[in-house]
Amino acid sequence: MAINRNITSPKVLDYFGTAAATAIWESGRSGWRRELLDVYKARLKELGYEHSPLDRLIKARGGQHLYYLIHVSKVEPAKRIMEWVQRQADAEGQLPML
Repeated sequence: MAINRNITSPKVLDYFGTAAATAIWESGRSGWRRELLDVYKARLKELGYEHSPLDRLIKARGGQHLYYLIHVSKVEPAKRIMEWVQRQADAEGQLPML
């Protein structure tokens, strides 16, 4: 969802499940992206997705922020599997910087 371009859209409320997201975005505080991510993950936790081992910012080659990759699960084994996957080298053999 292109939140930066559509912050006034009713879909933002549907997406985050709370008007707090709009208030965070409009505040202009440094760290607002992390605050939005934390609100989103907290709402998922309320739905039973208590395991959240991953939220990685995906960037374009030029450093432009594209999206957050978020992994959440209701069961602990999925958390362990995702943590293991994240420790593996990528296609070029590069290990992640955790």
